[in-house]
Amino acid sequence: MEQDRLRFEKYVQREPDGCFRWCGGRDIRGYGIFFFKGKTAFAHRVALLIYDKIKQFTPGLQVRHSCGEASCVNPEHLSEGTREQNAADKVIHGTSLRGNRCHFAKLDWQKVSEIRRKSDEGIRRKILSDEYGVSSGTIGSIIKNKSWVSE
Repeated sequence: MEQDRLRFEKYVQREPDGCFRWCGGRDIRGYGIFFFKGKTAFAHRVALLIYDKIKQFTPGLQVRHSCGEASCVNPEHLSEGTREQNAADKVIHGTSLRGNRCHFAKLDWQKVSEIRRKSDEGIRRKILSDEYGVSSGTIGSIIKNKSWVSE
């Protein structure tokens, strides 16, 4: 494990803000990638094992970043948590793929405002879904403020 730790630390840059920035390869979302125990793994997950924060991963749990930085591998900034906790963290840190931040969003805030206004004027969901190229369920979620909610 010590050899893995030394090899791991070659890719770590310690920052004044306390984060350990991963300087090795990353995935499209910015999470570090590290070859560990014969396979490619996320560097933040490996950090918990290498720095003895945990002995093994709990099935069904994810790794949370208290700092909100995908590239951080500081074990003091990492902990296990549920998918729901991880999603809530991303909203708090402003890193969730919501609204315009979502690369495959068909709508933007202007269109969402139009949809809500038109719905208030009595235009049916089916007509709105055809006009904006999204499902009736998406229109319903927008109208009920279950999606596209201001942060």
